[in-house]
Amino acid sequence: MANIEEEEEDDMVVVEIEPPKRKNIATLKLCGGDLESDFSQFQDWLQIFPLYKGRANIEGDEEDEEERLMGKYKGSFLVYPIDSGDEEDTKCQITNGIPKNSPIKVLVRVYIVKATTLAPTDPNGKADPYLVVRVGKQSLDTVDRYIPKQLNPTFGEVFELTVSFPLETELVVTVMDHDIIGADDLIGETRVDLENRFYSRHRPSCGLALYYDTDGYNVWRDAKRPSAILAELCSKNGILSPEYRTSEVKVLNKIFKIPSDAIPEGLLKKNQRSPEEEAEIEEHVALSVLQRWGEMNEFLPGAVPLVPEHVEIRSLLSQDKPGLPQGYLHMWVDMFPNDVPAPPPVDIKPRLPEQYELRVIIWNTDDVFLDDVNPFTGIPSSDIYVKGWIKGLDGERQETDVHFSSLTGEGNFNWRFVFRFDYLPTEKEVVFKKKESFFSLEASEFRQPAVLTLQVWDYDRIAANDFLGSIELRLNDMVRPAKSSTKCTIALAKDWASPRFSIFRAKKMKGCSGSTFLLMGKLEAELQLVTLEQAEANPVGRARKEPEPLDKPNRPSISFTWFINPMKTFVFLIWKKFKKFIITLVILAILTLFLGLIVYTLPQQIASIIIKG
Repeated sequence: MANIEEEEEDDMVVVEIEPPKRKNIATLKLCGGDLESDFSQFQDWLQIFPLYKGRANIEGDEEDEEERLMGKYKGSFLVYPIDSGDEEDTKCQITNGIPKNSPIKVLVRVYIVKATTLAPTDPNGKADPYLVVRVGKQSLDTVDRYIPKQLNPTFGEVFELTVSFPLETELVVTVMDHDIIGADDLIGETRVDLENRFYSRHRPSCGLALYYDTDGYNVWRDAKRPSAILAELCSKNGILSPEYRTSEVKVLNKIFKIPSDAIPEGLLKKNQRSPEEEAEIEEHVALSVLQRWGEMNEFLPGAVPLVPEHVEIRSLLSQDKPGLPQGYLHMWVDMFPNDVPAPPPVDIKPRLPEQYELRVIIWNTDDVFLDDVNPFTGIPSSDIYVKGWIKGLDGERQETDVHFSSLTGEGNFNWRFVFRFDYLPTEKEVVFKKKESFFSLEASEFRQPAVLTLQVWDYDRIAANDFLGSIELRLNDMVRPAKSSTKCTIALAKDWASPRFSIFRAKKMKGCSGSTFLLMGKLEAELQLVTLEQAEANPVGRARKEPEPLDKPNRPSISFTWFINPMKTFVFLIWKKFKKFIITLVILAILTLFLGLIVYTLPQQIASIIIKG
């Protein structure tokens, strides 16, 4: 048997699992609804009982209940058996771990990121939303910063209020519609019970971050460090302080194994650490335990999961339309007791767009479809010019001059377009404002992907100009153009084409691109992207103007007057059309002449040979 076991051990394959890696970017939890829904309304020990006046109707009408509601009772009921002979058992156990109901002042920070799908209140199907935040008699608003004509506004607002429990307990966040004439309209509101949150064992007063960072965008924003929070939880539950060991922490009878990704790799690899670094590692370890605090429930009945760092999506409700959400508010609330120094607020102001200047030089076109036919000669030709603009900025369209009478589809321009636009790098969108109609008093803000549109047209002097083809270049993700016209195919314009390219990274690009569905021509262009500061320091002119002017293109001067330019007339009218026949005729003429010379000179040569011989 021993030999068999040894053979089995030899046959075993040990698979080493790669430990989880720490995320490069710290993330937070995006709740699908309000935070209360995920944590039992924060009534883990403090329940809410409505207080009504009078008797209830048999039908149980909801409107009648709202009229009779006089207040709320917050408390808890607990029924349990006791042993009258045991003095300790006769003590009131329900009060264990419950905080005192003495007045306390709390700093409340309300972070409101944005609203989505707001119900329109204006006749034009839009709204001009702003925020009103109320707690008791305190009220703050953003009426002077209302956002015109938006149903999905980005607010980026932080409100700070100092409230007193148990007098001021309910936070009301209202979204209003600003009207120039008449009273402002209510869009919807949401209510948050601050007192229940503050006293809940889930600790929603400040969500736990994914990582403990001392600086940067993810800097720790709680008033207490993770180790202090863990020690406080142990103290409130009447257990010993946590015992920190190598790669594990013991709390009561529970041992928490610390995963390798809980601590930054740079700290783990250090052989010798300073006391500050050892203290920082302890904070990382304590945070890992806090994130799994709900596992303590098997040893500690009062242990519940702690609220992570989050953004909750709360429904906006209106009494006029009960049960029907009037939009959604992305927000979160932080609370800090006044006896503890509060950390600085998080800056959630909307990102300001970066200003760029895109310089597009249209060099040449090639193989452009010949749309016109000369009625006298039957020769096809086109009067080519190019249009260009950034999508969304349609009012800033630019176009080249016209290359007249192109007989080969080739056009020469040397023409520069200059576009200025505002761009959000994170969202990868162009931001612009414009009035939706002539009667609009204010401009609305719009966003859309950064797309450069280039079109080739045929110019007509009398009729409307004819559209020949176009291509749309997504500036942050487009296929790298061909280096020459011969390598430019329709495959480069497909969505799956590669290699990909971003003008925001490379800043400059030159090459040939074709239209998407049917190859109607090829366009050779050069793109250069600069910031507004660089553009003002090194300006360029539009078209071929100063500064940095472009040379005029060397276009062929085409004239069909035989006396003025007979060779060009021959090339374009006769040679292009009858090239094969002319070459064949020339070859036959040369052969005929050669044979004629042979036939003519052959008898004389034969006679001279006979006479001399």
